[in-house]
Amino acid sequence: MRIAVIDCGTNTFNLLIAEKTGEDLQFIFEDKIPVKIGKGGIEAKVIVPEAYQRAVDAMKSYQLTLKKYEVDEVIATSTSAFRSTDNGEQLKQEILEKTGIDIRILSGDEEAAFIYEGVCWALQPEKDITYLIMDIGGGSTEFILFKNDEIYLKESYLLGASRILEKFKPSDPLTTEDLQTYYVYFEEVLGSHLVKTCHTHQPDILVGSSGFFDTLQKICYYKFHEHEPVNPDQLNFGVAINEFNACYNLMLPLNAEERMRIEGMTPFRAEMMGVSMLLVDYVIKKTRVKKIINTSYALKEGVLYEYLKNKKAI
Repeated sequence: MRIAVIDCGTNTFNLLIAEKTGEDLQFIFEDKIPVKIGKGGIEAKVIVPEAYQRAVDAMKSYQLTLKKYEVDEVIATSTSAFRSTDNGEQLKQEILEKTGIDIRILSGDEEAAFIYEGVCWALQPEKDITYLIMDIGGGSTEFILFKNDEIYLKESYLLGASRILEKFKPSDPLTTEDLQTYYVYFEEVLGSHLVKTCHTHQPDILVGSSGFFDTLQKICYYKFHEHEPVNPDQLNFGVAINEFNACYNLMLPLNAEERMRIEGMTPFRAEMMGVSMLLVDYVIKKTRVKKIINTSYALKEGVLYEYLKNKKAI
């Protein structure tokens, strides 16, 4: 049996095709399309025509891939840009009409729950270690704080990289004033809940999932580990705090075009890496985590895990 999961994110649409044979499960195809449906309108609660068309085109492309791989079950979800814009539901309906793919628009809580499932599937959390999962999307950022089987916090905040770029329209490169503006805003959004909860339940490890953290992993590999026996695509990849700080100091003075030339940079993420670095830096400083682990599993793997566990579509 072949199962496809499509995650329609604000920055990227992600496709995963898995084949289940008895107890054996293999990922046989994965793809990412940089759709950027939040660009140009997410703060005004609209998916602009150019982004709208990119979304439709991406799903038409995935429709052809699904036929090629003879997929039996398709599960498609969407997140912040669909649920927080006035025409997100319209886009969902047009995609259904043109491709036959029915997208479920997730709530922020559902999104965080699936990210948690995906990360735990990959990470296999150690006993008595407190983890803080952080998933930076285009429209929202999800945080899940947990130890063992107890979840202390599971929240989605309107702090996606595309959204906060649209909101503040910072200089390129970021100025000192931009940095101050963002840190004040992060404190307004996160200080009274996330930070306070982390002070009560001190996280040991920050777990980054997908998107920004995948790019950070590649940059850290080329900068610090290229000549070591390390697999740059390994499922769980440790990033030391001093390595993150070195990347922060490298990237913040650069503009988007200059960041494009950093080895390991995902080209379409170059524009957003500056504000994402700021957000992660804020979280590290406020929560006092000592280590970062990036895991390549996130929302779409969590959706697949739930499907396999329940033997039915979500």
